[in-house]
Amino acid sequence: MGLRLFLFIFVLGLSATSNAHKPFFSDGQFSGPESAYQIEDIDVSIVLYHEVTCESQAVWLQFDGKAGDLLYHQVGVPYLERMSDYRPVLAVVAPGLELEDVPFDVPEGMGVKILETSWVQEPEEFLEPFTSTRSWILNDNLLELPAEGEGYVVAWHPEGLTGKLWVAVGTVEDFTPDDIARVTGLGRRLQDFHEQRNHSPRPEMMICDSPMSAQGGCAASPPSWPFLCLFMWCIARRETAHNRIRLG
Repeated sequence: MGLRLFLFIFVLGLSATSNAHKPFFSDGQFSGPESAYQIEDIDVSIVLYHEVTCESQAVWLQFDGKAGDLLYHQVGVPYLERMSDYRPVLAVVAPGLELEDVPFDVPEGMGVKILETSWVQEPEEFLEPFTSTRSWILNDNLLELPAEGEGYVVAWHPEGLTGKLWVAVGTVEDFTPDDIARVTGLGRRLQDFHEQRNHSPRPEMMICDSPMSAQGGCAASPPSWPFLCLFMWCIARRETAHNRIRLG
């Protein structure tokens, strides 16, 4: 009887909100185009929760689209005080788009459409009625796909700052009985992501030592200008010494 009541309340919660997403989680495995999370239908509303770490600074989602399809995509962060200024970047990578500057290799034949959040000063607060989790919605967009083919939605923090973010795609609420059964088992994980329990992990935020690489992991840090100048000066002195020896 308790389970039936729970499911009944869940269905009521879905009908009471226009933002009910099927929840999924990233554990760092969706770190590049080859291992991207597979979106089955770009119209169906889903959300992917991702903890940004130095080992997994970007999260990738893959979709299949046709020319003229509308891709709704949205990015946000959990409603936590230390995340109030966290501003990730969201980008659509797909055929037919123009190229934009991004810190990863764009697959051949594709372009990029970037969705910035750095300008957001007062993000929209959002309460998910069923899970009672709060988030800040930072930005969203409805993009008409210019060409047919597979594409990607990618999110990362431009300064390599660790934290948490979520990516939502689609607008159609389509919960099956299997979805409902799966979501009922995610209660604690949803609460932990939003740090609602006393024992929820609360990872510290830090700047990664190496710059972000959306292909997964961290790339090597470029040498500093003082180091480069010293290096070039040493080479010049060595060449001068060799020339003096030859002349002598």
